[in-house]
Amino acid sequence: MQDLNKIWSSCVETLEKNKIVDDKIILDSLFKPATLEEIEDNQVIITTELKWNIDAILEKRAEIESILSNSFSKPIKIKVLEVEEYKKSKQKKVPKIDSHLHPDMTFANFIVGNSNRMAQNAALLVSTKPGMNFNPLFLYSHPGLGKTHLLNAIGNKAKETNPNLLVRYITSKDFVDEIINSIKTNTTDEIYSYYRNLDILLIDDIQFLFGKEDYDPSDEVKEANDAIIELTGVDPETYKETTDFTYKSGGEESDTSEKQNSK
Repeated sequence: MQDLNKIWSSCVETLEKNKIVDDKIILDSLFKPATLEEIEDNQVIITTELKWNIDAILEKRAEIESILSNSFSKPIKIKVLEVEEYKKSKQKKVPKIDSHLHPDMTFANFIVGNSNRMAQNAALLVSTKPGMNFNPLFLYSHPGLGKTHLLNAIGNKAKETNPNLLVRYITSKDFVDEIINSIKTNTTDEIYSYYRNLDILLIDDIQFLFGKEDYDPSDEVKEANDAIIELTGVDPETYKETTDFTYKSGGEESDTSEKQNSK
């Protein structure tokens, strides 16, 4: 991965060395404090603390673009923004997301016993601090013992704690249907963006995606370091041959064949 700070520092050094900017005060106050924030395709975003610095930097647009084109080994165009304007543009745009949660499935009416106490405690912790603990959280039990109830309880509690969270409950079958439909309608980019924006992804019957090489929705959420909760009614040991079950938890690798039964 390219170090954008070093690239910008090198660009400023070239501006100084070649006397493109020969006023040291302007160099030190405008160009050196600026930041090369990102590169997307052939466009580079540069930010500056003060709005009135933008025009001064853009006066050297051609020279800067030439230097950066050499650095990135491709034609580059620059865009200069005030820092606050850039931050606003990067704020998560909240898409319209239907959580599909069952409002009547909560922790309050979830029956806790010895067989599911650990699962319930882990689920409650995840719902209050999504992405901070047990991520991803994988729950297994035989069918009909309340996994779906617990899954929805996580989502409902998380939304109660923070109404702004983007939560999605989905079965693996519905997910596959979404992917097929996006391919048919040429909207796969929207699907990727949709899942990247989620704060909590709750996947029921995840076993139907085991061993498949198609797009995994959890990959997009994991990249954003948000919470993943996956449920299955099939013993994970069955899928060890075809699925990577090694997740990192608490800084150490742990194997999800260690099961938590929910009732």
